Order: sequence, then structure tokens, then C-alpha cells
Amino acid sequence: MKNHIKFYILIFIAFAGFSIVNSAFASYTWTETGSGQKAWKQIAITSEASKIFAVTTNDSDSIYTSSDGGVSWSTLSGAGTKKWNGIVSSADEQYLAAIVHGGFIYTSNDSGSTWTERDSSRSWTAITSSSDGQYLVATVWNGNIYTSDDYGVTWIARDSARNWTAITSSPSGDKLAAVTYSGGEPVYTSTDYGQTWIPQTDSNSGCWSYITSYNDGNGLAVGNCTPGQVNISTNGGLDWNQVNSGNGNWYSVSSSADGSVLAAADHAGFIKISTDGGDTWETQNDSGDKVWTYVVVSEDGSRIVASADGSNIYTALLDVVTPPTSIVNVPTLATSTPTAISTTSVTLNASIVNDGGASTTNTGFNWGSDVNYGSTASTSNVLGSGQNFFEILSGLTCATTYHYNAFAINSVGISTTSDSTFLTVICPFVPNLGPNSQGSNENEGGGVIIPNGQGSNDAEGTTTIPTQGGNNNDEGTTTPSIQERNSGSSSSSGSSGSRSGTFNFISNSTGNTNSCSINTSLRFGSTGSEVQKLQALLNKLINTNLKISGKYDEATRSAVKAFQLQYANDILAPWGVNEASGIVSFTTLKKLNELSCSQEFPLSSVEQYLINLYKVDLAVINPESTPVPVEVGTNTPTPEQNADQTASAASSEFSNNIFQKIANFFKNIF
Repeated sequence: MKNHIKFYILIFIAFAGFSIVNSAFASYTWTETGSGQKAWKQIAITSEASKIFAVTTNDSDSIYTSSDGGVSWSTLSGAGTKKWNGIVSSADEQYLAAIVHGGFIYTSNDSGSTWTERDSSRSWTAITSSSDGQYLVATVWNGNIYTSDDYGVTWIARDSARNWTAITSSPSGDKLAAVTYSGGEPVYTSTDYGQTWIPQTDSNSGCWSYITSYNDGNGLAVGNCTPGQVNISTNGGLDWNQVNSGNGNWYSVSSSADGSVLAAADHAGFIKISTDGGDTWETQNDSGDKVWTYVVVSEDGSRIVASADGSNIYTALLDVVTPPTSIVNVPTLATSTPTAISTTSVTLNASIVNDGGASTTNTGFNWGSDVNYGSTASTSNVLGSGQNFFEILSGLTCATTYHYNAFAINSVGISTTSDSTFLTVICPFVPNLGPNSQGSNENEGGGVIIPNGQGSNDAEGTTTIPTQGGNNNDEGTTTPSIQERNSGSSSSSGSSGSRSGTFNFISNSTGNTNSCSINTSLRFGSTGSEVQKLQALLNKLINTNLKISGKYDEATRSAVKAFQLQYANDILAPWGVNEASGIVSFTTLKKLNELSCSQEFPLSSVEQYLINLYKVDLAVINPESTPVPVEVGTNTPTPEQNADQTASAASSEFSNNIFQKIANFFKNIF
């Protein structure tokens, strides 16, 4: 992949001098709010900065909020008074998370009316979140980085213990950057929601301040907390440049969504602003000489909110807006669900979220068996913001997981998405209906041979279903015992004996019992820990709000139906149906476990065979079929022929009965 990127960068290196277009500097009018003169620290704002949340470094204080851009302020009484050390808000202000130094993490899902205590008491230093509030990441002084993917309910420790001071997140939450207070440490980045972290050795190691990200996490800006310059990266932290900000004791840096507007707060001076992506900076004289702590810029760059120690909170409104076309960045893009997935081909899809101010010249996908990719499919495409593109891959291997990412190139350079995967369709099932399929037809008989069976037809009229048990002890007696998924029983009398069997089903035919998987079939009325795992997984995968009760109630059945419809191509289509059953088995278990465990759970040969029978509705399982009447006349059968016909009909009835019971049993299982 890196070779592909370097190739495209070389193509466009000649245009680097034209990537930033300067314009007249934009000015801001600053206003001191009536927040009160407190030891203000971190601030969180909505996208347009109309709603503001702020915390102080006092040992026991409230969380403060303003709903009118800072004109008036109130406290969130439900949060209580604590030594708050940071706060973050979702874009719609519904989900909030706040940290207490030497205390707990607190979350709210009702805009701060009520709060819930999370995780353990630690020396929390900073917190950030995705724009929807689902993914949260918090740092601990001389401790780990902690991540949560369920709005702060559960937390997992990541990376090593360091003196972490600040962290920032892309809107989607997958791209992160964290910094430490210790000199000599680089900036650390993650592209997998904080699971793994990479030290960026080109980041001019220093004593870092609060960091900001922009351009979907590809742009990063951070200042030295001892006299130094603001540092900027435009490729996710791989390369860094010191900009012409001047030396300062930078406490925090913030940016607009596209990176055109940057603001830096000097802990012992003024606030400086750049409106050309960091090329030129201007001191905001109206900001005053204060001990500035935290600064935050609205998404469009038109508003700024800044806090200071021992002062009121200040807001700034843009007077002259720099035309958005004056700044050109690499494009931002996003992948969407692959379509037309077959055993050997797939259509990969993506879109240009923002062209960066210049139309693309080339789009495509890197793909392969692992994250190193190795293959590229691309097209010369002139696309702008909001436009889609796709590539068709062929010659793939069935039942195989492939990795891919999308890329787009404009006059500035190349941008890529994070890694994604798709799974090709399971290899076609070819039933072995011959007598050599590990079973045998040792004598002439009318039994039905099941593919890959381990049973036998030992005598005339005797049939053994492929099982992990069961036997044919006497002529004309059949005892099936298929072990796949779910449970049930069937019994009937045959033309020359009796047949009975119990069908027991486990989670998958390979005997996989991973802790991440659901290991049994479930339906309305089921109870126990497996139902709890199902409910928790549905909450995570399709954002339901099921109570983890361990009881398969009507709400759980409705959620299962919604899951089956959302993944209809994988769950319902193999059966040839389009209505959800609300029962967890076969293809539903397969999809749930593959999403939960990130690995393949193939269907067994018997499962696939039964699905094929159900889908095709073969005549052999039609209970309504009756022998064709024979008209008396010149072709009237002899007594011997009548005997043969009767035996054949009995054998056919025997086969029909067995397979009809199987087919009826598996109807609406899914």
C-alpha cells in the first residue's frame, strides 16, 4: 500500500506550492461572558458553538453550561460538585462524558440531566469522543489510555502507562491522537478506535499541550507547553512541520473541521489565530493578556470559545469569513457496504465526503488478503464532494475474507480510508449422492443417500441419515439423529418398521465454542446466559436497547427480526425468503458470530444441504405427491408389476416422509 501512496505523491509533488491559497486575514470580535471568574479549564461545544459546557479546576465545583452562546450560564445540578477535569459532548449534545481527577468517569444520555458513575477512580487527565458519542477515549496520568465503544458503559485499558495529558478524536472515532507531558515523547496515533497505538517519531518530541484533529482525523495540530512552535501534520501524524506561530507556552490548540481556521491559547500571553491552515498567524489583541487554558473552534470556524484561569470565559465571532475555496486540502472519503458479493467477485463502494476544495483526479481501492493489500483497482475520476465511486473485483476465492481501503487523489495529494473487510460467498455445496460418500448401499434398496453421510444402507428398504449417532439395526428401521442447531423430535411409522429421532443443534458444525460466540440456537421462551449474550450483541450491532435479562421475550424477538432484515442478504436470501422469523439458528447464528468474533463460521455440509432442499422445494419433500393412477386396459400391469409399483411407492413415501419432516422442522428457522 505504501508503495502505491508514494507513487501518487510523486506524481503530484510539483503542485505542492499551489495547495494553499492565502487571502485577507479574517478578524474576530471578542466578548467577555458573564460566566464568572473561575479557574476554568476544559470546554466542550456543539458544532455551531451555541451550546457550551465548561469545567473548572476547583476541588469541588459544578459543570457549567450555556445555551445562548455564552450570554447566560447555569449549572448541571444532576452532575453534582466534584473536581471535574474534563468534559466532552456529542454533536447533538445528547451524550455527555466528564472526568474527575482522582475520581470516576461520569456519563449522561439526556443532555446532562442525569449522570451515571463509570469505571474506577483514577487520575483522569483528558477525554474525547466521536461526534455521535458512542466511542469514548480517556487518558490517565501515569496510567493507561482507556476506550469505550458503548457510550461509556464499559472501558478497556490500552497501551502502556505514560504521563498522558491530552487526546483528540476524528468525528467517526476511529482515528485518535494522544500526547504526554513528558519531554522526549512523540505524538501517539491510532486508526482502530484506540486498540493499538503507534509512536510518530517525526513529531518533534516535546512537552505537548491539548491536541486537535481536523479533516476527518488526517490533520493534527499541537503546541509545545514550554516555549516552542505549533506543530502540524496533514497525513495523520506520519510527517510533521513547525508552523510560523511564534514561540509560546501553548496550553491548547483547536481547529475548524477543515483545518482552515486554527486557534492556539498561550498560557502566558494572548490567543493566536490562523485562517489559512497555519501558514500565517495573528495575535488577537482583543483577547487580552491572560492565563489562557483552553480554546475551541466551531466546525465552520466562525466562532471561538476560550477559557482562562481566574477570568470569565470569552467568545469570539468572525467578522470577515475567508472564502472556503481559498484552502485546498486532500479529499476526505468514506467506504460503504460492498455489493454484488459472490463466490469470486464483489463491487466495492465509496464516496467523496469532501473534495478538499479541488476535484479528484483518481479514485480506487487497495485490496488483498491482509492489511498489506498488494493489489489496486483504480479509475481516473473527476469527482466532487458528495459523489460516489466503485470498482468491481473479480477472480476472488470463495469463502475468503479480504481486506481493502479506498483512496482518492486531488491536486494536493492522496487520502485513504481505514481498513475494511468483506467475505466472499461460501463455496458452492456439491452433494455427493453416490454410494461412496463414506456410506454404502450394500444391498439393493430404496433408501435415500445423504451427501457426505457416515451411515449406510445395509439392507433393502433401510436408510441412515448422516449423523453423529443413530443406527440401522433391523431391516426397515431408521433412526436419524442429526446434530446441528436447535432441538426437536419427530416420529412416524414406516411401511416396514418405525422411525423416530431427536434433532439436536449446536452453534456451528465445526464445534467452535469461542467465548465471543453464541453456542446454541435460541427462540422465544429461551432463557440463560446465551440469551444474555444475544441481547448484549444486538444492543451493540444494531443499537437496540434490550434489557440484558437472559429471557427471550417479545422485545428480543423483535430485535432479532430487525437484525435478520438488516442482514437479509446473509440470513434470509440463502433460504430464498424475505420475511424474518425471529428465531436464532443456522444463518442468523452464523452472521451474529462472524460479526462478534471477526472470523468465519461456515455452515456444515448437512446445513447447506437442508437449506438447498428447503429453498429449491424439491419434489422429494412434497407431502402432497401421490402415485399416478394406472388406467386399466392393454397396459394393465401384471401382478408382479403391481408388486414392484407398490414397493416403489412405499419406498418413495418413506423418503418423502423423512425429508418432509426435516424440511418442516427447518421452516422459518433461519
